[in-house]
Amino acid sequence: LARINIAANNLADSFELVSGDVEDSRQLFDPERFSLVISNPPFYSNSSGRVSTRAQPLGARHHPDGGLERFIDSTAYCLKNRGRVVFIYPAHLLSELLSAMLARNLEPKVLQFVFSYPDGKSGARLVLVHAMKNGGNGLIVCPPLYVYQYQNGPYSEAVASMYRPEIRDH
Repeated sequence: LARINIAANNLADSFELVSGDVEDSRQLFDPERFSLVISNPPFYSNSSGRVSTRAQPLGARHHPDGGLERFIDSTAYCLKNRGRVVFIYPAHLLSELLSAMLARNLEPKVLQFVFSYPDGKSGARLVLVHAMKNGGNGLIVCPPLYVYQYQNGPYSEAVASMYRPEIRDH
């Protein structure tokens, strides 16, 4: 899917795609190689959540015990000092994510809760957490990000702007 998305967005010259397991990061990369890591790690243990019979969704949503810690260990290893990481994670599991990050000197800097739409009834589904390796204290909580304008409606202006090349490139 990554290769398809890179080609569809004409970004082949901007990416080097490395295939491998997160547990092999120490063999794949030198320490502190990256200044930015973006991660949407699997968030359910193998015995919880809606378990898919298809391998791709199963691997994207479920991890063996200690799976989150392996993603965060790999991130801390690969990230330069004062480098940034962005995690996308279920909002109801935020404490688990923050605890694991702080244990590895990944200091949360920005939190933004993601809602489906602004109805005031449903809670945040996801949270975006921007952190810095060895970043020290200081946290900003951003206004909510709404994916849609209303239930079954079009994308919100904020999300729609993410898909506009003229905005994305500036």
